[in-house]
Amino acid sequence: MDHGEPVKCIGIKVRPRLLASCGMKTVKVWDIETGVPLHVLAAPQKPIPLEFDEDVLMVATSKGHLRAWDLGNKALDFND
Repeated sequence: MDHGEPVKCIGIKVRPRLLASCGMKTVKVWDIETGVPLHVLAAPQKPIPLEFDEDVLMVATSKGHLRAWDLGNKALDFND
């Protein structure tokens, strides 16, 4: 898996088996079994650790904001 930039944080989801990697520009959600990126998303400014909650991927920022995407719904951005 090549994120394409330095990775600042990662998160793992057991079912389905996903890995999320977050750099300063992008968040990528990978299928762990195939190594294929399922989603490439714009990272929030100054991201810190990320977390999965069911089908939602959340990334917090150092400024106290939260960015969230519904991965079960074509990575719909809750912030739009």
